[in-house]
Amino acid sequence: MRYNKFLKTFILIVFVGACPYVLPYNIGVEAAQEGKDVVRENKTITGEVGFINSKFISIIDSRDDNAGSEHEMLIYLDENVDVQRKNSLGEIKAGDTVQIQYEKTTKTLKDVRKSKKVVKGVKFLRAAAKKGKGSTLKSGKK
Repeated sequence: MRYNKFLKTFILIVFVGACPYVLPYNIGVEAAQEGKDVVRENKTITGEVGFINSKFISIIDSRDDNAGSEHEMLIYLDENVDVQRKNSLGEIKAGDTVQIQYEKTTKTLKDVRKSKKVVKGVKFLRAAAKKGKGSTLKSGKK
């Protein structure tokens, strides 16, 4: 009985004593491995703004009206976005056509890939098409 208590205490002391030496080594190995498996690419996409706020912008870059489908990409906005042909991002609205320059960072760690896209520049190309006075919403009510 006393032997088990002594053994448990001894193992606990050894474990707690080794933690300050083992944990930084493991963190350093993971950081070194992470640094080797990071790929940064600069890309450009042109499309219609689907949504924009202070943190994100979504771009619809292709649309198939016959199939009723579209491809939309959600991208983080950098704090220092370079805006061209407008004074600020606040002037860009949903429906406007823009060209986005973004950086795609891909990290691979233990066979798991994680990607993040961050907007670096926005170039305003064309304002949203004006909607007609009548609603396109179809309903049974007049």
